Parts: sequence; structure tokens; C-alpha cells
Amino acid sequence: MNEYTQQIKRDLDDFQAAVQKLSSGVKTASSLWRDPKYSQLSSELAQIANSSKSVITTGDKSCETINKFFKIASEEY
Repeated sequence: MNEYTQQIKRDLDDFQAAVQKLSSGVKTASSLWRDPKYSQLSSELAQIANSSKSVITTGDKSCETINKFFKIASEEY
């Protein structure tokens, strides 16, 4: 794994941790909220979580592509 891939992986891990922390915080607060706004917030958070899956998948594919590029670039003919 090269330095570019490592940085992307760290950034993806940080992003995923932030989304999980947000989700956990909303779930914890849900016991305090009994109004319709919580339902709306929960729905929006679900959309964020689904979008974050796309970001992480795209990041993983980018890492694979970068690794392939460097492998090809290092080959001698």
C-alpha cells in the first residue's frame, strides 16, 4: 500500500467514525425526544448513512485503482 492509499484509507476511517458517532448520538438522544422532529431527524440521518456507504465504496475503489497504477508504473519492460 503506498502513501496515497494509506492517506485515503485514514480519511475514510475518520469519515466512517464521524458518521457512526453522529448516528450513535442521535440514537442516545432518541430516548429524550418524543416529538415528530425526531422522526424527521432520524430519516435524514438514515439518508446520510446510505450516502456514506457510497463514499466509502468509492474510496475503496480509488485505493484499488491507485495501487494498480503504481504496480503498473513500477514494472520494467
